[in-house]
Amino acid sequence: MKVNEAVAAASRLIGEGIERRELIGWLSEIETTVVTEIADTHMGAVGNPSPIDPESDGERQLFAPDPY
Repeated sequence: MKVNEAVAAASRLIGEGIERRELIGWLSEIETTVVTEIADTHMGAVGNPSPIDPESDGERQLFAPDPY
């Protein structure tokens, strides 16, 4: 799943009351947690992802596949 797809899914579920920038901030925190606390400890060193940039990373592929 890509960043834009995740934001669109969240907006459908919770409405448009939360700004895109805030949703991407939360998504970036989740992405970092998934990689550092789950993947790195169970799959070996995967690496620390860079924060998601709300302006340029819309097509960035997220680490965990859909539907996670």
